[in-house]
Amino acid sequence: MIRRFWTRRIRLEAPVLTDKERRSALAVPDGTPLWEAVMCVIGEHIDDATNITRAPQTAAQPPLLAHQAGGLDALMGLREDLAARRKDALANPVEL
Repeated sequence: MIRRFWTRRIRLEAPVLTDKERRSALAVPDGTPLWEAVMCVIGEHIDDATNITRAPQTAAQPPLLAHQAGGLDALMGLREDLAARRKDALANPVEL
């Protein structure tokens, strides 16, 4: 017989920002340390993914190449999306 150690369910909910709150949070000026740090970390991940994607060992394994290329594309899309949302938030500020 299998005993259940967990007798109750624990439900975790992440706080959800409204569209206005998200736009307001993204409207940070150039040089904001947190924004620069986030973009730097994303850039480092892009650099790593680029190096792995370009490696001859990766080219020898088509499934790995496809996986890496997809991850690289997703990271680049994330960086572009965040930059576009920030630019839009700065151009069209909202009041909470």
